[in-house]
This record gives sequence, structure tokens and C-alpha cells, in this order.
Amino acid sequence: MDLDPRTLLYVCVAAAVLAGGVLAVFGATQGTHRGFKAWTSAQWLLVGALLIQTLFGSHDFMLPIVGALALQWPIVVLLGMRRLHMRKPPAIPPAADVALLAFAVVLLVGAWVSDAGPARPVAAFALGSFVVNLYAATIVTRLDGFRHSFALKSLAVILSASAALDAAGIVLATLDSTTGGQLSAVQLGALMLTAVAALALVPIALALTYERTVAKMRARHRKLRHLADIDVLTRLPNRRHFHELATRTLGGTEPGQAAVLMFDIENLKRINDLLGNATGDEALRQVGLALRETLRTRDVAGRLGGDEFAALLPETTVQDAVRVAERISRRLDDRQVAPRTARLTLNVGAVQMRIGDTIVEALRRADIALDDARGRRRGERASAPVPPSQPMADPQIETIEMQGLEPKTI
Repeated sequence: MDLDPRTLLYVCVAAAVLAGGVLAVFGATQGTHRGFKAWTSAQWLLVGALLIQTLFGSHDFMLPIVGALALQWPIVVLLGMRRLHMRKPPAIPPAADVALLAFAVVLLVGAWVSDAGPARPVAAFALGSFVVNLYAATIVTRLDGFRHSFALKSLAVILSASAALDAAGIVLATLDSTTGGQLSAVQLGALMLTAVAALALVPIALALTYERTVAKMRARHRKLRHLADIDVLTRLPNRRHFHELATRTLGGTEPGQAAVLMFDIENLKRINDLLGNATGDEALRQVGLALRETLRTRDVAGRLGGDEFAALLPETTVQDAVRVAERISRRLDDRQVAPRTARLTLNVGAVQMRIGDTIVEALRRADIALDDARGRRRGERASAPVPPSQPMADPQIETIEMQGLEPKTI
């Protein structure tokens, strides 16, 4: 049974109103993102086109108005997609979208005023719909995130299918054998295609909103995770995260083939007492910077708390770890925050990881070595660093005292 064209129009109007209403209600009651208002506007402009066609479709002078309101749908939807996904200036700017829409409308109006028969305006409408749908589908495939977004891929398929059917309408409208009823069917078909696409936009828009919300939540989670893992002052992992990273690194390192450094700042309390906590914070920042600049990518460093730091050096002997500590100390020589009052001076304990050691056990032994370094400083105020080749009483623990010149009081 053939359906009356007016009945089909009523169905299209109902579908478009439903689509526009769902988006409007969702936008008013839920949190949305950039571009959502453009999608809602495109839906209601299409409703206007369908209503005008339903009420005044018998009047030829309404064709340019109906055509313009229908042709805007792919372009306005595309502009919303650009706002949602555009991260950098695109090769084809949004102004090109508006220019193409204007060209399609001018083409339609020109065909209507040419008075060349009823076929030309219908063919111009089908041609304009083909161009804007194909263009919108192409730009959607170039948006950031297209490869990972099922919603964007679905929209591109819908726009491409609409363009393909519009191409068939162009051919039918340009045939000499096409009757007036068939021309009306081509025009109605183009409107129905847009109405179907508008209905499909609802789940696509909701899916895109969900995707963006999830992406923002993940980014916020990563930021919170970063704040929870990283010491803000030194930009090094905090104690908990250092233990996590060190344990993970040891899992891929040969047993006993790593060294652990543990050190603190000898004069930090003096710096804080004489120059204030701001200068003390800067001293900590400089130590963190020296660590990040000296250590390798696979090394793990962290601030354990207060003025205590630690570093895990995979595939490193304790002698090489001592040399690393010396390089860190030399970097600090050029970054003194109070050279005349209290120089940045490090006490360092270096130990070799033993087979079966955990990072906790290695840090405990490194802390013993660090205590020994502090005792050396208090007992031998100007003692020289222990050479790496100097034999130690315990071959598994080596202590070294890093210091610059004697502090001078002002």
C-alpha cells in the first residue's frame, strides 16, 4: 500500500520534533559540552523546514526556504562537532563550512529564479544536499579522535549514505522522462533522508557527550593521581609512589644488579632558620632538579619526606652509585641558594642490592649508611669524601659524605 506523501511528512515532522525535544531536554537537565547547542539548533531548524513543507509545500516559492533550512543541518551539525573535537587550527577552517552552505543556498535560489522548469530547482536542491553531506562526512573523518570514536564513525557513515542517495536523486531529477510526481518524490526523499539522519543524531550526540565526559573524568583522574604520586615541591615521586616504581623496576632487573642511594641535606635546618622556609623550599627544589638532570630515564628517584631523598639505580654497582652521588653534589655546587650562609651539602649512603632484597630492606641498610655519613660529618667536620675504591668493612654497604666548602657565617 502506497503511503500518502503528506502522511510521510507528518511522520518526518514527528520524528524531527522528537529528536529536537530529546536533545533540548537533555541539554537543559544534564551537563553538556561544546557543540551540543549547535546540534540542538540544527534539529529545530530542520523541524521548521519540515513544517513549512507540510503546510505550504504546494507553493513553489517556499522551495528555497525549505531547501535552505534543510541544507543547514549537515553543516551546523559539523560546526558542533568541530567545537567538540577541534584541538588545533584545522587545515580547512570552519569558515569554509559556512561558505559551502551559502554556495549551496545560492545555487538553489539561482535555479529557482531561473524559471527553467520545475526540474532544475529540485536537481539543485539534491545537488546541494549531496555536496554538504559529502563535505560534512569528509571533515568528520578528519576530526581529532575519529579513529577511536564509534559515534563519529557512525555519523560519517550516515552522512555518506545520505550523499549517495542524494546523488541518485540528482540523476533522477535531470532525466527528461522524469514526471512532476517523481520530482516531488525526489524533493520529499531528500527531506526524509535528513529527518532520518536527524533522528540518528540523538544517540550519536548522547554517545559523544558520554565519550567526552569519560575522557574528562579520566584526565581528572590522571591529574589527581599525579598530585597523589608526585611531591609538588621537588617534582619527584613521593615515598609511596617511589616504593611502587622501585618495586616495579626491580621486577625487571637481575637480582643483586642494582644500587640504592639515600641522602639528606645537611644544612637545610640552618637555611630555614636563618633565611626562612621559602629559601629552604628552593633548596629542596634544587636538589630535585639536580636528581632529575643527573639520573637516567630508567633510574627511580623520590623524596621520602622532609630533607630525605632516595634513588634506585638498576644495573649499577655501589661504586658507580657513589660516582652518581658525586655528580649530583657537583651540580648543587652551582645552585647554592645561600652560599655565604649555609651551602647545600649532602650526606649520602650507598648500598648494593642483595639477592632477594626488597626495596624496603635496601632502604633500611641505606639509612644505616646515611646515619654513618652523618656521624662522620659531626666527628670530622672537614673530612674528605671516601674514595670509591677504598675497602669497606662491610662490602655490601658503602658510605660517602658529600660536602662543599665550610659554611661561613654572616
